[in-house]
Amino acid sequence: MTTTSLRPSHGDIMDRTRSGMLLAGGDYSFKGRGGTTFEDRAEPDWTSEMFGARIPETAARGKALFWEGAPAEHIFQIVEGVVRLFRIFPDGRRVVMGFAFPGDVLGIAVKDRYLFTAEAVTPVRMRRASRERLSAQLAEQPQVAAIIFDRMRDELCAVQDQMLLLLCQAAETRIVKFLVRVARKSPGAIEHGEEFELPMLRTDIADHLGLTMETVCRTMTKLRRDGLIAMRGPHKIQIRNARRLLEAAGREETDDADEAWG
Repeated sequence: MTTTSLRPSHGDIMDRTRSGMLLAGGDYSFKGRGGTTFEDRAEPDWTSEMFGARIPETAARGKALFWEGAPAEHIFQIVEGVVRLFRIFPDGRRVVMGFAFPGDVLGIAVKDRYLFTAEAVTPVRMRRASRERLSAQLAEQPQVAAIIFDRMRDELCAVQDQMLLLLCQAAETRIVKFLVRVARKSPGAIEHGEEFELPMLRTDIADHLGLTMETVCRTMTKLRRDGLIAMRGPHKIQIRNARRLLEAAGREETDDADEAWG
């Protein structure tokens, strides 16, 4: 889908962000190494029973897993790859609400229709289950509802953080925070400067952060020129000065690093 050069206003983004990010990977919560699949993690949880016996399906780059407004008949678990989650305004403008990574589950926090389009950024492997199966599991295992509620609560906090980011932070801060959050998925990317993957397009990042593509490209170039990052092509990033990058991202990121590094 072609992205228009027009950008939604902050108010537009807030309305869209509030409307359906839950259990959609908006907090970039997957902690696996770049290229790691959900199967490699082997984390037993409620999703194992829901999706474990399902044969993985594939989606080519650019293919939609489901469309905004379509009947919400299934939920999806990402096994491998990255998915962009976006909504389209009546005038054709797009806002990227977030990105789903391996282990994330899509389609739970909806009613009758999907609230956003989920589209493969990279080749994707996924599993699907019917919403009837989810309802049956909730009836059989009430504790699963508590697990899902906790996850939804965490992601609601992430949505609120995103709202504050869009309303209050300068363009460079938005981009630095985004890079740090994606880098945290790859062990060693921050602590040891190991190269990590940034699979999404610059237009995706712009539409997610309420910026223009030109601003994203210009800011990334500035970060490279200032010695904070190195880039090998558009999708390979290396953090060269983690301390300065985390300081630019804000106090909470620096506090997390202090705790991790002792």
